[in-house]
Amino acid sequence: MPSSHSRSTLPIRSLRTHLLVAGSALVVGCASILGAGAAAAGTSQNGYPLITQAQTTQWAVNGVNFWTAPGKPTELLREFVTWFDANVEPITLGNGDDWSWAEPALVPPTNTAYSNHGSGTAVDLNLEIHGGQSFSGTFTPEQTGKIRTKLASMGGQIVWGGEWSNLPDDPHFEVKWQLQPELG
Repeated sequence: MPSSHSRSTLPIRSLRTHLLVAGSALVVGCASILGAGAAAAGTSQNGYPLITQAQTTQWAVNGVNFWTAPGKPTELLREFVTWFDANVEPITLGNGDDWSWAEPALVPPTNTAYSNHGSGTAVDLNLEIHGGQSFSGTFTPEQTGKIRTKLASMGGQIVWGGEWSNLPDDPHFEVKWQLQPELG
């Protein structure tokens, strides 16, 4: 079975970030037994249904594989990742640091909602360079300007974790939750 990640080994910072998420996966079983809010609904934070890797669409940019939800989420994320690779920085810089679909896991620190990676509606790009949760300001001002301009040109359909003030996540990009009902 293919890995949901682009390379076989993870950089230390990326490993630390994703061990935190993997550790929260232990809560998944407990949450479903107890019937916790979003966990019981089987949807990710943006309202999309959780899916298996077999239900994703596989695509690649610059030799890096991604697995995302079929239809509009794949179209949007593929467009953005292709643009990012050509205009911000190559996504092949790291070793296992580009993420897309992942086994559904509850998101720390609250562990009350599933990650958008579990619905195939989020990607992390160049984690080795840009950290993960709690990392912000890792892009240059020029890169930040380019990212903001591109996201605006896409009509706000993709949300950037680098813009979050409560828990910034510079390498994270996800499909906006309001799109879900329209994409049905």
